[in-house]
Amino acid sequence: MEQFGDYAYYYNSFYKDKDYASEAREVDSLLKKYGNDIKDIIVFGCGTGSHDAELTNMGYQCHGIDISSTMIDEAQKTLRL
Repeated sequence: MEQFGDYAYYYNSFYKDKDYASEAREVDSLLKKYGNDIKDIIVFGCGTGSHDAELTNMGYQCHGIDISSTMIDEAQKTLRL
């Protein structure tokens, strides 16, 4: 059974005002403070990949995992932008 099937197509529209860049900066800050030269991140529940895109722009290699194959398809589109 596909979780979030149709929802995936509208997810980015619903959250268009969400500040993914700010949230990614916070993750970056925490990784730099507590990590040891971390460059690879596994993103569980990556959704449509908006956080992944921001973190990739910061030099991280993101590996997204999601229960929804439709969300993964949308994330691949997001990361190709």
